[in-house]
Amino acid sequence: MKTLLVSLDLKHDHQPLLDQAITLAKAYSAEVLLVTVADEDEAVRSRMELLLAELTDEGVITNMELLQGKPGEQVVAKGNEIDADMIIIGHHGNSSVFDTLAGSAGQDIMQHAGRPVLLVPVPKDSDS
Repeated sequence: MKTLLVSLDLKHDHQPLLDQAITLAKAYSAEVLLVTVADEDEAVRSRMELLLAELTDEGVITNMELLQGKPGEQVVAKGNEIDADMIIIGHHGNSSVFDTLAGSAGQDIMQHAGRPVLLVPVPKDSDS
């Protein structure tokens, strides 16, 4: 395993995804690409840079990229472009809804990635 793509939804708790990425990257000496699908925005870029620094401080070779468009399509396309060995995404625990929601980014990624996808449980936000 050489490359992990971690897709972050910055509206939700992403620490479990980062923890999993750090663990796998260290175990396999893999590089990590952090991505989020959002409009180009200084606040988003700053937040991603902080997350990049967190992984770098852990000794993980990390890059980041802001993607624009439909989240599922963009994450799958980036995974293909970099030939990611695994895509890591968050899952909020609504499995029946998650699995059946048409157009869900997570569902799109799982169906079209053509590579392993790791679903990491993340806590629901308190205001959801």
